[in-house]
Amino acid sequence: PRFGLKYNLDGGQSLSFGYGKHSEMMPRPYYFLQTRLDDGTYIMTNTETKLLKSHQLVLGYDKLFNENTRFKTEVYYQSLFDIPVSEALTEFSILNTGDDFGGLFPDSLVNTGSGINYGVEFTMEKFLSKGYYFLATVSLFESKYKGYSETVRNTAFNGNYVFNILGGYEFKTGKQSLITIDVKTVYAGGKRYVPIDIDKSIQENSTEYDWSKAYEDKFDDYFRFDLRIGFKINGKRINQEWALDLQNVTNNKNIYSQSYNPRSQNISYDYQTGFFPMFLYRIQF
Repeated sequence: PRFGLKYNLDGGQSLSFGYGKHSEMMPRPYYFLQTRLDDGTYIMTNTETKLLKSHQLVLGYDKLFNENTRFKTEVYYQSLFDIPVSEALTEFSILNTGDDFGGLFPDSLVNTGSGINYGVEFTMEKFLSKGYYFLATVSLFESKYKGYSETVRNTAFNGNYVFNILGGYEFKTGKQSLITIDVKTVYAGGKRYVPIDIDKSIQENSTEYDWSKAYEDKFDDYFRFDLRIGFKINGKRINQEWALDLQNVTNNKNIYSQSYNPRSQNISYDYQTGFFPMFLYRIQF
């Protein structure tokens, strides 16, 4: 169930409140995971795992300065329960699925885990008018979980903050043509990770993780600046657009993952895409 309330104030202001109790399945591969028994047969131990559940609360404030500009903020709180966790790997929680570390698929999951998310978001927005637009957002948050061991840990996604700024300007070069310039900047807290146990990795000659320190530390903060320059022609029958899209203009090295390198017997890092220019041509009938 869920419900929401909105109260309109003077001066283009409003307050809102929402609550919902949500349920969802865990990723499907976990349900069909097969475990091999000593006699060579296989069984599926996760088929009876219950749905993940959560209580979610949101309180919002919205201010419309004019028909094109507004400010809004939201404070939210999420309490998650019946979260599948593993007795064999007590630091595991289904809440960290998709963090790209380890690719773990434990069997015999039980719904005794929990989690909590809370934070505040601010948004300042101007819709396209008079040839320009912009959007600025700030998100400050905490994200924690408990595995089978009941130890409170950061989730894999607890970067703590995200800042976004994007905007654009367009100006006419003729009756039916215009030039567009768009920029986008993202600055975010680094990705949480499970540290590599270098001594054990050397011994096993493969990447071995120290799960006792799961998600305590973060990689360096993420930064990316994109620039797009375009030219449009609006015809009677067709519209055409040419654009140069420059992604990660500063060629910032944002860490994606880490692994053990057997040759150097050290840790190697994989990085997200660096500076990447693209040319685009689009025709609309």
